[in-house]
Amino acid sequence: VKQHTRNIRNFWLLFTGPAIWWSLVLLVPYLIMLTISFYTRKFPFHVPDFQFGNYLKLIEDPQYYLVLFRSIKIAFLVGVTAFLISYPLAYCLARKVTSDRWRLLLYVATIIPLWVSYLLRAYTWKTILGSEGILNSFLMWMGIIDEPNTFFLYNQFAMVITMAYIFTPFMVMPVYASLEKIP
Repeated sequence: VKQHTRNIRNFWLLFTGPAIWWSLVLLVPYLIMLTISFYTRKFPFHVPDFQFGNYLKLIEDPQYYLVLFRSIKIAFLVGVTAFLISYPLAYCLARKVTSDRWRLLLYVATIIPLWVSYLLRAYTWKTILGSEGILNSFLMWMGIIDEPNTFFLYNQFAMVITMAYIFTPFMVMPVYASLEKIP
């Protein structure tokens, strides 16, 4: 009985610290955001008078529905694009590469972009798609366009490509793990 009581006490001692930390780091900011969402804006401050005006505006204004739809559409396109890139790579890693050495090398090459910050990876795509970027230079060299174009940058296409590139390693890993378990 003493051993059982001691185990329960040790469990609660170990559990309490992380639970309190989790509450402080994750829940408190959400509670602060929820509280501020009831405030009204009187420039340049938020006044704590607890009204539902912000939520009524969210429901009544069709502009918010347009933004929500656009966000869901972009998320869907990013997910599909990342999957279309990730699945063949994961399949190749799981089924086609027979050498453990090459499999490890390709897997590490897939994970290496995670070592670089999101900002730098996004900026890399700005360099590729920009008016003085690699894509414009190639198209001018091929004679397809006459002068640099900003068509490829600052639009939904650029956003989907950049975000798919950023999230592809996160999709390769679980797809590869699942494919490897299939006999």
